[in-house]
Formats: sequence, C-alpha cells, structure tokens
Amino acid sequence: MMMSKTDFNYSRLCEIVFRLNNRLLDVVRREKKGLISEKEIELLERNDDTDDCYNSLAFQYIREVKKKDCCLVCIHIEFKDERSLFSNCFVGTPNQIRRQFSSKKGERFVREIIDRMIYGRL
Repeated sequence: MMMSKTDFNYSRLCEIVFRLNNRLLDVVRREKKGLISEKEIELLERNDDTDDCYNSLAFQYIREVKKKDCCLVCIHIEFKDERSLFSNCFVGTPNQIRRQFSSKKGERFVREIIDRMIYGRL
C-alpha cells in the first residue's frame, strides 16, 4: 500500500525529527568528551497521533563500527499497520555525524530519508 501526505501529520514528523536530532547531537557531544561507555544507545520518540501511519521514530547510535573511530546511526520507523520496521543507516566519525545531522540541514537530511521510507513502502 502506497502512503500519501494524508497518512501522517508532516509538521508532527518535523517536531519528532527536531527532537531526535538534538538528542543525537547531545550523544555525539558526550562521545567526543569521552563520557559514553555504552556500545549502543537508542533514542526513541513515540508518535501519539493516532491518525498517522507510524508509531515511532528512533535513532540507534552504535559506537566503534568497522574502525575504532567510526560510529553508525540507524534511523528506524515503526509502522502501525503491520508493526513493520524500516531502517536506513549512516556511518561516520562523531565529527562527520555531527556535521551531517546538525541544524536545519540535518533535519532535512533525516526527513528526506523518512519520506523515502514512508512513500517507498509497499
């Protein structure tokens, strides 16, 4: 089933992405200061809008992948209808992740990925 703009509240999506990006940037700041010991951190935002096609969005931050200085950020969306989970990932150093996910550019980057995951879903 193809999704359309009417299947979710786009401004609500933007709010959730904004909060997730800020939380991710906080994790990256703590990582750069050596304050994180966990190998994996999940940042989850539930969507309480019952009319939307998805239950939640999450970022999964995984440290020390491939090379010791690289991290992985997975963007997950959980859909309501089949409880299916779609993911997309970005690999980079903490500095590359900070640059990619920061400010309006970062929010737009994430929204484009999520749009593709929502609209490309069958």
